Amino acid sequence: MRDLAVLVHVGKTGSSTARRLFLDAARLPEAGNGSRDPWATWLCGMGLNGTLWKTEAVCARSDIANGPRSTWGDGDIRRPGTRARRGIRMITTLREPIARIVSEYAFFCLGCGDYGQFCGKFVHTGCGTRARPSFVQWAARAPNQYVRQFSRHWPQRTHFRALAHGFPGAPEIDQYAVIRAYRALSDPSTLVLWTEDMSRDGPRQLSRVRAWLGNDTNAASALRNVSAFPHINSRPHHRGYKISAAQRRAACAANWADCALYELLRGRPCAC
Repeated sequence: MRDLAVLVHVGKTGSSTARRLFLDAARLPEAGNGSRDPWATWLCGMGLNGTLWKTEAVCARSDIANGPRSTWGDGDIRRPGTRARRGIRMITTLREPIARIVSEYAFFCLGCGDYGQFCGKFVHTGCGTRARPSFVQWAARAPNQYVRQFSRHWPQRTHFRALAHGFPGAPEIDQYAVIRAYRALSDPSTLVLWTEDMSRDGPRQLSRVRAWLGNDTNAASALRNVSAFPHINSRPHHRGYKISAAQRRAACAANWADCALYELLRGRPCAC
């Protein structure tokens, strides 16, 4: 049996789109008629609205875990198989780092999106108020999120808690952390989907997903007739927000490690 493929979520990179892709493909025809479990058994984990929660025992029959939680962690979750349990591999979505930061600031801070996570519900940053942080302050408050997330293992949901508070007490990021993150994301056991490719080159990217999952798996079979990624978070949450050249330079300087990682993985520099 293949290792369990776990979808690791990264904010403002198309993670919700990838999650919805699998949920839509796994929904059985009888969904909505009162069935307690309207999803195919090849998918387990957490759905968009807290649905589809299943234990690791149930995931023993699944191809994909839709969102890591306490069992899998929130970062480099690869785990070798043993006689008692399956191994784990990783699928995630990434985006050009500076574009992701702009989108994050506009969505979470200017628009108080996703249930006001940064507007006082889970952590208070001043977002949504007249005293909200500037873009430069936001870009520097929790920098290098890609390298932070994928250069180490984050048990349970400690990554989000650390990110929400700006990674307090975390060690400084260095070039070795960049290399560790690069190794995790470039390993054959990892599939990286780039945000821009999901919208511009959907059919080929979906072919990559099916091949990586294994074309003979139930998950790949369910995705066989899918030709495009679903549209999620398409509402115009301050999409017109633009940053100046000085703001861009500051964001690039603060997020130098993510930009170095992006260039290693993508073969092109950040939009600096």
